[in-house]
Amino acid sequence: MSIEFTEQITLGDKYGPAMEITEQEKADEYSEACVSHTMRFGKSREEAESIEKINIGYWSGYYGAETRERVERLFRCVHPIFGSIKGPRMIATEVLQKGIEMGREAANVRYRQLTPTRSRSTRNRIPLERGARGIL
Repeated sequence: MSIEFTEQITLGDKYGPAMEITEQEKADEYSEACVSHTMRFGKSREEAESIEKINIGYWSGYYGAETRERVERLFRCVHPIFGSIKGPRMIATEVLQKGIEMGREAANVRYRQLTPTRSRSTRNRIPLERGARGIL
């Protein structure tokens, strides 16, 4: 059985079926299809495998503990924020704090990408978007 994804697919359509898999052979086949799909966008196999493990682990966080444990085992992944289901559980305030930290980190990266260089030449400068105010 060959699994192929269309170029444009929703996250739910791509990762939802993975949450239903219960056999290692099918998980391996599904994982390979996900990796192949991501490689079509110019990613190396190593990058695509990393991306797919993160995405499948993340998607499993929308499901209950039983599904998450099975997905982590079958796909050899963990939730990128919560960590392994086998580890200590985060309480709501820890999840919120982690989200705030990740948001700030993303904003800092975005800010650095938008900040003009010190070069006198305008050719090498990255323009600031209208209304950009900087770091949170």
